[in-house]
Amino acid sequence: MNGPTIEVFVGRANPPDESGQFTQPEQATPALIDTGATDSCIDEDFAKTLGLPIIDVRTVGGVAGKKQHNVYLAHVWVPNLNTQNRGPFVGVNLGGTNILKQMVIVGRDFLFNSVLIYNGVTGDITLSR
Repeated sequence: MNGPTIEVFVGRANPPDESGQFTQPEQATPALIDTGATDSCIDEDFAKTLGLPIIDVRTVGGVAGKKQHNVYLAHVWVPNLNTQNRGPFVGVNLGGTNILKQMVIVGRDFLFNSVLIYNGVTGDITLSR
């Protein structure tokens, strides 16, 4: 069974241009919606490929216990919601056993002002702001 996913676009959190507009990220990837995750996460190798800057190192607890993780500054845009998050994403290893190739985990820090309805029978989700 697959978890709920949404398509997101990920890139560097560059400053706005002269008109005050932010450049939308161009790298599309599926993101897993994880209401059990306090922080949103990004695959460590994916963050390095995108050239995202490390802004912190944080101890994070997960399935394998507590471990030090890099924290990256990223710009994530969700076109279906016309919303974006420019902020910290914890770098984690999603590549090893990630059959679905999700490179981002959308956690509660991203979902805090959203309404999520998950139909467990069909696996469908409704996500709105």
